[in-house]
Amino acid sequence: MPASALDPRSEEPVWDVAEPGPKTFRPHHSAENVVRQLADKDLRWAIVTTPEGRLLGVASREDLERAE
Repeated sequence: MPASALDPRSEEPVWDVAEPGPKTFRPHHSAENVVRQLADKDLRWAIVTTPEGRLLGVASREDLERAE
């Protein structure tokens, strides 16, 4: 998000300047599935959460590739 988007005088709608949150995974996903999704987006880390958004852990793509 550009610093100018935080200017309180800006008339720009929030949805035009907001960035999406990080990709998260549920623990039931297979390592193969997660690796494929990470590779598609060129991401290095998988954030694992509950459906309510509670952090369970973080796994590197490299570790997940070894677990396949």
